[in-house]
Amino acid sequence: MSNKHYSFQSTWTIDAPPKEVWRVLTATPFSWPDWWPELNDVHDMKLAPNLAGSSFSCTWKAPIGYRLKSDIIIGD
Repeated sequence: MSNKHYSFQSTWTIDAPPKEVWRVLTATPFSWPDWWPELNDVHDMKLAPNLAGSSFSCTWKAPIGYRLKSDIIIGD
């Protein structure tokens, strides 16, 4: 079985300054699975000083048992 590669893009609009949102999210990033039940694991977090270029890896679980691993990079 060959690996399939997919690309997903999501845009979230939050009524707050980006730096404030990022500060809240990164204050306790490894507790995200506590309030985001589909998220199993967060690791390899690298924070860039100006947000853009920050990255982390996640493992998600689907209701039917599949796992999805993703590498997320914050753009401009």
